Amino acid sequence: MRKNGSIIGSLRNATLSSAPGVWDISDVYISEDGNIWPTITPTPSITPTFTPTYTPTHTPTATPTVTPTLTVSPTYTSTPTITPTASPVYAPSSVTYLVVAGGGAGGGVVGGSDRTGGGGGAGGLLAGTVSVAGSTSYTVTIGGGGSGGSSPTNGQDSYFYATSTIDAVGGGRGGGNSGGYYSPTTGGSGGGAQHNGATNPGAAGTSGQGNSGGNGWDSGSLSQAFGAGGGGGANTAGSNASTSAPGNAGNGGTGLTTFLITTTQATTYSVGQVVSSSVYFAGGGGGGAQTASGYSYTAGTGGYGGGGNGALGVLGGSDGTDTAGATNTGGGGGGGGANGGTVNGGNGGSGIVIISYSTAYRAAISTTGSPVITTNGGSRVYIFTGSGSITF
Repeated sequence: MRKNGSIIGSLRNATLSSAPGVWDISDVYISEDGNIWPTITPTPSITPTFTPTYTPTHTPTATPTVTPTLTVSPTYTSTPTITPTASPVYAPSSVTYLVVAGGGAGGGVVGGSDRTGGGGGAGGLLAGTVSVAGSTSYTVTIGGGGSGGSSPTNGQDSYFYATSTIDAVGGGRGGGNSGGYYSPTTGGSGGGAQHNGATNPGAAGTSGQGNSGGNGWDSGSLSQAFGAGGGGGANTAGSNASTSAPGNAGNGGTGLTTFLITTTQATTYSVGQVVSSSVYFAGGGGGGAQTASGYSYTAGTGGYGGGGNGALGVLGGSDGTDTAGATNTGGGGGGGGANGGTVNGGNGGSGIVIISYSTAYRAAISTTGSPVITTNGGSRVYIFTGSGSITF
């Protein structure tokens, strides 16, 4: 039985939306069973969310404390690694050579007027390459220069006896007059002719080694000028004497240059003739001359490569002075020129042998004759100015 909420009065019924008054618990259960008791939807509890806003009142400025870091680079004392360079052990199979014979003497004049002598021819010059064998001795012979005098001589041959013999022929003497005319002679390069007859021919040189001497000239009058021819050189022939005055006796022919030694080495060891940046060998001697008052006629000059100068005699004046071919060049001697006296021709210059090969090969095992031993770039060089030998 419902108790009506224990309230006196009219009956109250609960609804789903409300149940006024005070209700007995049993009435509540009865109403709930009848699905007429109000359903209470709880009001959710709201928990406010608070996000604080931070406004700094002081922004500190940091002053960094710098602690320096010292980096020490160690100093190393290195110990060099030395790799020994092995010395070459093999002998060369071929070598390059320069072989120059002695130069011929200039022609001389003895007594009287109407006297001139031709220039001496240069010694023969040979250059090339030749095969050699290790531990074999090869002989080197140096030719001396010809001697001037009443009977001047040719220069002597120079040799390099390798697997084949290299023979440079001595220079021919110049023509002259020693109480009678004598003619120039052939040689490595030929001697220049004395004057005697309108044109007197010079002597021939040896093919492949030198050139011929120049012609002499006779004016045909004792009161005028005369000139002898120049001796031949390894590169060019001796010049002919001028056939009129003013003029000059023949100049010596020029020699040839070599690359086997430098100009500094040539100067240091007194070999060859240095002209500008080149080293010359085997120049011919200049011809002698005679001149007279009213004529301008001069003696010939020696060719590059050690050729001597000719002498100039002056009629009614003085005898001339010629010069010898230079030592260790193979140059020809200068020809004589006189005014009634005796003027011997100049001596020829001595010859030379130079041998060269790559430093990639061992040095010569032995030498005799005291050659100069040096190097030029990547080449070993042996300079013989006296006879001797070499063993590779």
